[in-house]
Amino acid sequence: MSPTQREGAARAEPARPGPSLPDQIGPEDLRPKHLRVAPKVSPGVLRQRRRARFAVAGVAVISAASMFLLVTFHVFAAQAAFKLDKLESERATAQRENELLREKVASRSSATEIFNAAAVFHMVRAPKVIQLTVRPAGGGGASGAAKPSPSPIVMPPTPYNAELAGP
Repeated sequence: MSPTQREGAARAEPARPGPSLPDQIGPEDLRPKHLRVAPKVSPGVLRQRRRARFAVAGVAVISAASMFLLVTFHVFAAQAAFKLDKLESERATAQRENELLREKVASRSSATEIFNAAAVFHMVRAPKVIQLTVRPAGGGGASGAAKPSPSPIVMPPTPYNAELAGP
């Protein structure tokens, strides 16, 4: 077997004799003998390749979009956490201020403070106090009969009674 037959065994075309003159050398004579031109690809294979490319591109786009959405949700969650912390600190501050104001109101409305403020303005207890009785709300009902009035409200004695009596 000749060397051209061994090299061309994989080829479908028969071996040609080489060109005798340098000006007769063409592009096909310059390529190595063991290489050959790939056959034309059928339209069905081209369609499959195109579909595969679209599928890969689609998966890549979906993957990139999902990563973008994941990062976006993470950013929104972090912003909400910061806002929640800020609102929580504002709530704690307002609650502390509310407690301080309650203590202030309680101390200023105590009997001692009221007595001291009355003494500053030289107020004295009235010599003759009339106590009024008030009937409970709800009226007399359908019969119109008057209910007996409750006993008058009497204030308990305080240590300031002697001071309030005046000179």
